[in-house]
Amino acid sequence: MNLVFRQIRAEGGCNSFILGDRASGTACLIDPRADHQETYEAYLAEQKLKATLVIDTHTHADHYSGSHLVAENFGARIAMGSSTQSARADIRLVDGQELEIGGELALRALATPGHTPDSVSLVLEGAWGRAAFTGDTLFIGGSGRTDFPGADASAQYDSIHSRLGALGDATWVLPAHD
Repeated sequence: MNLVFRQIRAEGGCNSFILGDRASGTACLIDPRADHQETYEAYLAEQKLKATLVIDTHTHADHYSGSHLVAENFGARIAMGSSTQSARADIRLVDGQELEIGGELALRALATPGHTPDSVSLVLEGAWGRAAFTGDTLFIGGSGRTDFPGADASAQYDSIHSRLGALGDATWVLPAHD
């Protein structure tokens, strides 16, 4: 696999990610912010990649999602968890659904509700190991808040311990926040 990976960290600790397949020239953005469009465009151009998919791991309350801007700029589709209320989602991810990014690059959706009802994590596997893009479900040393409308602390506990925990200790955790 010709994996291209970039983490973009914003002030306040919000992270977004670019995953690409060099062989196919396609890429996806995970949790893009509206205020980082130039950074995404420059990196994709530098790597000679075209964004075909944008994924929001959950409905964001702490920043304005840039998904619609990336989708408009690149003609990309937007994917979100199956219980999202967003009218912008072209793809509503169900648990276990595989998303082909291009070439050998694919992500598997893992429903991880709790922080929000539509929270979904994304699992990437390869010969190098496994990574999970956990959104605001699981951070390094903590987890996302559950005091928002629609949040469910019990569901979050199950998502972390039963769903993400089942991935194993060797899994790289890539959260949407530090």
